[in-house]
Amino acid sequence: MNLSKKNKYYIAGLLSTLVLIIGIIFIGKYNSPIEKFKREIEKSDYVSAVSLYDAQLASSDDSWKAVAFMRSELNVILQEFKEGMRDYQSVTAELDAFSQIEDVSVYVDDIRSDINYYQGSYNAYATAEEFFGKKDFGNAIMWYRQVVADDKNFPDAQQKIETSVASYRDMVVKKVDALAAEEKYADANTVLTEAFGIIPDDTILSQKWNSILAEQEKFLLQQELVDIDQLLNEKKFEEALKKAVGLLECYGGNAQIEGKYKEAVDAYEKDITAQVDQLLAEKNLDGAQGKINELSVLLPESVVFYELSDRIKKYYPVKLSDLKVTEKRVLRKEVVDFPKDPRGNTYNWGLEYPDPYVWADTAWEIYLLNKEYKRFTAVIVPSEDMVTGSNSAVFKIYTDNGSGEREVFSTEVDIYSEPKPIKIDLTGVDRLRIEFDGGYNARYLLAEPELTKEIME
Repeated sequence: MNLSKKNKYYIAGLLSTLVLIIGIIFIGKYNSPIEKFKREIEKSDYVSAVSLYDAQLASSDDSWKAVAFMRSELNVILQEFKEGMRDYQSVTAELDAFSQIEDVSVYVDDIRSDINYYQGSYNAYATAEEFFGKKDFGNAIMWYRQVVADDKNFPDAQQKIETSVASYRDMVVKKVDALAAEEKYADANTVLTEAFGIIPDDTILSQKWNSILAEQEKFLLQQELVDIDQLLNEKKFEEALKKAVGLLECYGGNAQIEGKYKEAVDAYEKDITAQVDQLLAEKNLDGAQGKINELSVLLPESVVFYELSDRIKKYYPVKLSDLKVTEKRVLRKEVVDFPKDPRGNTYNWGLEYPDPYVWADTAWEIYLLNKEYKRFTAVIVPSEDMVTGSNSAVFKIYTDNGSGEREVFSTEVDIYSEPKPIKIDLTGVDRLRIEFDGGYNARYLLAEPELTKEIME
């Protein structure tokens, strides 16, 4: 269809007007603050972009478009960083620029956190690669494990972990075996402990650990036994026994330990016996008793302990009141603790015989000694209960060695009497007779009467 010349001019005019309008719109849009802002961002001219945003966009209706655009750009930055298209230094600089715009600063912080997260993973992988290249598999394993799952290097890291574990385990086992061969078990345990920190719950290393512990226990046991022998040779019998006791408590029914324990016991008992003999020869009763007490601490059930205890008892006095009276004619007798005489002297204990006047004849007691005792000692004094005007009392002691009684001590006691010590030799004496007689209110005290089987002077 042919158009008239007039129509052609009309259409051309319309087209020109339309082009002009579109051009005006395009130019207006191109020069709008939001478009200028986008262009500044795309050119990485962040100083101009920030200035433009603060001046024209922050308070405008297009601010949300600018924020959306910046969020989109930040996501692109993160993705390109993850894909290795941008380095850490450049993206950090861009984030620093975006962070100046308050409306996206929180989102910038989130993106920065993600980038640091991935950067840590990249650094770990790079460090692991360096150790792997040096065949330092222990450190390589620890760094490969820090590579995150969505890191592009993660598959390679996992494969190299598997390779490194096998190589590291072999290295550890060889090193441990070498140390064990040199009996350096403490060092071997240190190596294994470090290895468990890198590859925990490893079956092969666990088996090696148990094996080394068993070897170490045998080695230490032999060392302890050697130490005991050394102590015995040095005549340090108590130390040797204590060490043997400790081993017995630790290892139980080990035949070697039991044998060494018996050896130490025998040596210690013989040593204590020899020391007791020497101390008794030196008349050091307290020292001898102290050695027996030491024996009782380490070996309370020792036969030697009981033998020495019975032996030393002979040197300690026996109270007369502990002996059985075989014959007597006594109406009253009282065992008194810490009695006193009229002069105020105090004694550890004594036998008080009150008021002999009530007896029709002389009173007496007889003790059967069977020639077991060597000496009788006591002090005869008036009792503190004796009153002025009391009649005196007569006190006598007789001994009988089988050929008849013999008077060995006699004294008269009244309220004014001084304490009179008594010391009588009982060697070969079968029977001891104590006799007393007196008048009205004559009360007297036999203070600390004791008999001794062995004399140490």
